[in-house]
Parts: sequence; structure tokens; C-alpha cells
Amino acid sequence: MTKIKLKVVKMSAFPSGKKFFINLLCLLQIAALTSCITVNVNFPESAVQRAADDFVHDLYKETDPMQPPNNDKKPADDMKTTNKKKNKTSSLFKISTSLLWASLSVPMVFAAGELVEPPNKEAIMSTMRPRIAQLDPWKKSGAVCQSRDGKLDFVDPSKTQGKASEVKALVDAENADRERLFQAYEQVNNFKADKSKSRVREIFSESFLKHSPYPCK
Repeated sequence: MTKIKLKVVKMSAFPSGKKFFINLLCLLQIAALTSCITVNVNFPESAVQRAADDFVHDLYKETDPMQPPNNDKKPADDMKTTNKKKNKTSSLFKISTSLLWASLSVPMVFAAGELVEPPNKEAIMSTMRPRIAQLDPWKKSGAVCQSRDGKLDFVDPSKTQGKASEVKALVDAENADRERLFQAYEQVNNFKADKSKSRVREIFSESFLKHSPYPCK
């Protein structure tokens, strides 16, 4: 990494009203320039995982009496703040203006651990729940399996006892509801990147497999 020479200046050179702003900028740029770590900050991974686990747990809880209550909820990830470095405030005031202006070219974004729940989540769940008992026999027979993209695959019509069209209709209806669910999360949380959209589906697929372990081979 390129070494950056810092020039010490007196704080009196700065207008007093800008001290806090300069202090904050210094902290952010130091973190960016010294870490050399690229973090996927646009996608709240752990928050989506919790949301998927909670949704699937609630979806299955009335159809699986043996399923224990989900009390293992973790608190939301704390957002990074500058408060933890208050003891270094005085030294930050000595960072030169040249570093501040040079570092403006470094992209800075914050990793947020929050996730907005879509307002139609419960409605989607209510249409999916009655379908669980209908799909389970075909999952067990090997006719239907859980794919990595969060959807169900109808893989073997020969294992449907002559009810291929009925099973296909169930799978299509289930996949339509799941797509509504995924799009609802993507839209309300402004997930626009293809990678983020794929990750939402992968995480939900993992959660579905915990309750219905029939993965596609």
C-alpha cells in the first residue's frame, strides 16, 4: 500500500464550526486507507438470514408440532459509529487538509445491519402454508426438490403416481408465491444488484432446507 505522509497543522487554522465535521472525515478516511479490506456493505447478510429463518419457521410452525420455538434470535448488528474512538479525537484534529481532500476519491459506504420487512409478507405466507402438506409427499417421493435459487424443481414426473399435472400446478403456484416474497424483500430494501438478488434466494433456500430437507442433486 502507498505510504501517505501526514502534515501536522494547528487546529486554529480551521473555523471552529467545522471541527466536528473535519474530525469525522478524518476518522472515516483513516479507516479506509489503513484497512485495505473490501467489504460487501450493500447487502445485510446476517439480517436477511434472520428474516429468512424467521419466515420459514413461522411458515412451518403450525404444520410441524415437533418444531421447537425459535428463541435464538440475535440482536441486529450494531452500525459502525465514531463514538468508539472518542479518546482519539484530539489526534484527529491534527490531520492535514491535504489528506482530507485527497481521500475524497476513496469511496466510503456504511455497512447497515437493518432490513425492512415487506408489508405483504404475512399475506404471502398465508397462501403458502396450506400447500406444505400437499407438497411434502412429492418431495419425499423424489418428484420435487429444493433448488439453490429458493424455488422448487419438478424433477421426476414418473414419481407422481400419474398426478404429474397436479404436482406441476402445485410447484408453479409455490414458486410464484416465493418469487413474490423475494421481490417484496428486494423492492422494499432497494436490492438492485443481481448478486444481492441471487443471495436473497440462496439464503431463503437454505432456510427452507432446514425444515424440508429435500435438496436437488
